[in-house]
Amino acid sequence: MADDVTAGTAGTAGAVRADPPRLLSATLLMSSGTVVSRVLGFARVLLVGNLLGNNSRQGTIFAVATTVPTSLYMLLAGGALNVVLVPQLVRHLKEDADGGEAYTNRIVTAFLLFVAAAAVLLTAASPLVTAVYSDAQWRLNADLAAQYRSMVLLTTLCLPQIFFWGMFFVGGQILNARGSFGPMMWAPVVNNVVQVAVLGMYAVIWGFNTDTSGPFSNTQLLVLGVGSLLGVVAQAVTLWLFMKRVGFRYRPRFDLVGTGLGKTFSIAKWTLGLVVLGEIGSWLFTQVGSSAVIGGSGAGNLVYETAALIALLPHSLITISITTALFPSMSHRAASGDYLGLAGLLTRGIRLSVTVVFPLALLLIALGVPISTLFYSPEKGGVLVGWTLSILGANLLAYTFQFLILRACYSLEDTQTPFWATVVFEVVRISAVLLAFLGFGVAPDSVAPTLAGCYTLACVVQTAWAMRRLHRKVPAIAFADTVAFAGKVLLASIPGAAAAWGICQLQAAHWAGFGAQFLGLAVAGISALAIFLVAAKLLRIAEVWASVAAVLNKLRRAAL
Repeated sequence: MADDVTAGTAGTAGAVRADPPRLLSATLLMSSGTVVSRVLGFARVLLVGNLLGNNSRQGTIFAVATTVPTSLYMLLAGGALNVVLVPQLVRHLKEDADGGEAYTNRIVTAFLLFVAAAAVLLTAASPLVTAVYSDAQWRLNADLAAQYRSMVLLTTLCLPQIFFWGMFFVGGQILNARGSFGPMMWAPVVNNVVQVAVLGMYAVIWGFNTDTSGPFSNTQLLVLGVGSLLGVVAQAVTLWLFMKRVGFRYRPRFDLVGTGLGKTFSIAKWTLGLVVLGEIGSWLFTQVGSSAVIGGSGAGNLVYETAALIALLPHSLITISITTALFPSMSHRAASGDYLGLAGLLTRGIRLSVTVVFPLALLLIALGVPISTLFYSPEKGGVLVGWTLSILGANLLAYTFQFLILRACYSLEDTQTPFWATVVFEVVRISAVLLAFLGFGVAPDSVAPTLAGCYTLACVVQTAWAMRRLHRKVPAIAFADTVAFAGKVLLASIPGAAAAWGICQLQAAHWAGFGAQFLGLAVAGISALAIFLVAAKLLRIAEVWASVAAVLNKLRRAAL
């Protein structure tokens, strides 16, 4: 892809203006699926945290074992092909006489063969995989031999998920390329239903007051490991059932040579490089996080993952939904050389995302501890989750920009910019981690918050670099105006977040108990929303009220 992408097509301006209603509609559709999935996902982490303890050895064992399959999938194939496939599928859908069917069947066959082989080999090598992803003290400390055995066995049971994650993501890209966005947001609901059911069974059998510092029994390992695998299988199968509805029927094709797949994998090589870099950082996070509970308890992997799941809720509901709806249109604009139209779509996506995500991010910063301690006692790591949540809430401010900017690069089939952006991110993240943990030393209860701070710092630096680089490629993108708009939204969000913090402090000082804390958070949230809407009106942020109107219209139609 040439570095200089400067041309624009004025004739598409009307098309860009016509996109927001469809964009909001698609976003609401996907957000509804994501809301259900995230509610169930939160139920899952609520059960995990209270059954195993966010700050315990068993919680860390579970976190490491269930994280490894997705990390390895992303390392081997997921990140490299997921974002590259949509532009390629759109292009072949548009240009091929058969609507891209032969190309799609070939790419799916090649992809599934690869992830199947990877899943088999890595499952066979699970002791080595576990050793790579856990702190050395788990293996070297004789007092932790039984716990480390539990980690190895649970990881072995979870690693076959790699193949089914591959099925899920490649199926989702096919559906997205053909304009069907809902299934990829709704299929995880099935996964979370299975996971919640399995954890509910675990709670019924063993209860909430087990010794979470010791190893799991073999029966507990089977319940957790097989249950986790079945959830991912159900998710993948559910997604593939929607293929016929978009007119695609998968037929394996093994005539893979000389059919255009070389270009796809050539484009993917830069993305594969950035995923490898990203997984180095993730591996370091997992290693360092697992060290926190060596002494018995600490803010380790599960503390970080629980906080990250809560913090990413606004991103999942809004930014991912908007981006998923935008990405095929952005790819169409890029494929036809309409860079002005691409700039308009990206700007619209960022502004809509910022309008909702920024106020929620400020609330997470202000209310991290009250939110987390509502669901987890201090003994289960509630305060530790809260500290980490507040820091990751700040990360959302940069991450909203970063996510959309990098997707714009992929729509241009520019994988070099994301690669170098990831280099910047990982250099900053890894340097910050090494400086913090080797240079200064970090207490067990500060491990997850420190990791969150390193991640946030790296994301801010990466976003600034990627923004500058993309503007050079597509000068039509008015980043200065977009950043100024984000500043106005941030300014409008601060008074509400400050008021919410004050309300929760007042409640904690005078009224204790779950009911009082829940009521305090509810009043704080409603007050923050009301103050933000007033501030947005005073600052003339039109997107806020456009989003409110879209939601109200949707609810009004649903009520009729």
